[in-house]
Amino acid sequence: MEPFTSYPDPPPPSSGPSSAQKALAAVAIMLGVLGVVGGCCGAVSNMASGAMLDAQTDLLNTPGMQGAEQQREVLAATQAAVAKWAPYMVVVQLLNLVASTLLVLSGVLVWRAHEKASVLTFVACGSNAVVDLVIAGLTVAQQLETQELTRIMIPAGADPNVDAAVQTGVKVAMMAGTCFAVGWLLAKVSSYVAMSMVMRRSSPS
Repeated sequence: MEPFTSYPDPPPPSSGPSSAQKALAAVAIMLGVLGVVGGCCGAVSNMASGAMLDAQTDLLNTPGMQGAEQQREVLAATQAAVAKWAPYMVVVQLLNLVASTLLVLSGVLVWRAHEKASVLTFVACGSNAVVDLVIAGLTVAQQLETQELTRIMIPAGADPNVDAAVQTGVKVAMMAGTCFAVGWLLAKVSSYVAMSMVMRRSSPS
């Protein structure tokens, strides 16, 4: 028996991303792309909404239009609401575009096991969480104001049953939209937390 036996050297540790990092990187890229698309569409739609309302107002000013007076009042109230919230929504959607782009870049760096992946992931997740919370708050505020506008749409002396049906329909639609928005927000925030925790554990101490 030989007193010393040489054993092969252990294989070097893998330098690539783990399975969890790859999965979260794919989620980050997907959420980032959705955010980029949503930010572009949201900014453009908010900037164009005023022009669309102006075009509807010009149409209602056509002589002989039935019920135009009431519709002009509704449009005037809607224009006031749009003018109030549009600047905030445009700015926050542009910030959403920037934050979502950072999220896509962080997912790419995590997939490539880049040394700066952890730092960019923390920055991207934090900025996206803040922007998503602000968007949710502005959306809720707009929905509450929209509910008030529905009361203007119902003429005085209308059938109480019609009034109750309209108000109930608006509340149900708002509740369904709010539940979906809250669920989607919680899913995204949970993904941001999971990404940050995984990258923190994998970061060298």
